[in-house]
Amino acid sequence: LDIDKQRFSLHLTMLADSLDRVRELVVGNLNDPYWKEPSLAKKSKSNRSGPKLQLRRITHPRFKNVTREEAEKHLTEDGMVGEVLFRPSSRGLNALSITWMVQKNKFENFAFEELDKKKNDPEIGKKLRIKNLDFADLEDIIINYITPMNNFIQTVLKFRKFKDKTYDEIKVINEKEKLAAPKGIPYYIIPYEKHPTAFVLAFRPSSRTYRAPVGISPDGYKLGGRVFNDIEGMIAWFKKNYQKIFANNNGSAGNRRNYRSSGVRPSYGRSRGYDTGASARYGDYRQDYRSGRSY
Repeated sequence: LDIDKQRFSLHLTMLADSLDRVRELVVGNLNDPYWKEPSLAKKSKSNRSGPKLQLRRITHPRFKNVTREEAEKHLTEDGMVGEVLFRPSSRGLNALSITWMVQKNKFENFAFEELDKKKNDPEIGKKLRIKNLDFADLEDIIINYITPMNNFIQTVLKFRKFKDKTYDEIKVINEKEKLAAPKGIPYYIIPYEKHPTAFVLAFRPSSRTYRAPVGISPDGYKLGGRVFNDIEGMIAWFKKNYQKIFANNNGSAGNRRNYRSSGVRPSYGRSRGYDTGASARYGDYRQDYRSGRSY
């Protein structure tokens, strides 16, 4: 507010009404490198965007109070393929989110419900629900949901008829094989680009290459409205029933409606109506996560 040159002293203030008049003060003309006008400070503060992270009080080695981007970065740098991180959800305190490194640098992110808890309680719910499937805790999700799906996915990636190609690339390969063996039906399983927990069966019965979605669930592989817990069994059924798949797709190689309705998006719940026997296999994967990585 004032400079006393005789006493080598300054009279300063932090009062809001005084700072509002800062442009009228001499200080604005001092060319001080450390001076920052209040308007600029407000502008930089307003640039902060994005939902505020609601911290949770959850004790588990695979839970972290991080954002989606931070979770993906952590798994990329320090994680293994198949590992997950649980994190707060943007939906609030009644949901959690999963970041899952399904393949190298390929992630699946989704939220799930918390039940049997008080409103706005930062503690985890007593029951967790992924679609129509309920779990007791985070460990239960890892053992009975993530781990069996990881195994099914890895089986596809190692399958003799899997190719890491796009649909356009596989069409060229199928065309060449069809020309070489006209009576055969060339087919390959390729990634579904939008979701690493799903695949596409590309086959060429005639002059065009068609595609059918292959979903992955804790029970196995979903194709043509059926569930298979063995990939060889799925392919055997496909070879005998490819015309049914062709008919269900209305002869269209790129019908988006069929992709939405046939389970190509990740199946976040156990399928109903099929006795696949996959549940009996869960015991093979039951490892105590606290003792180390289980996949």
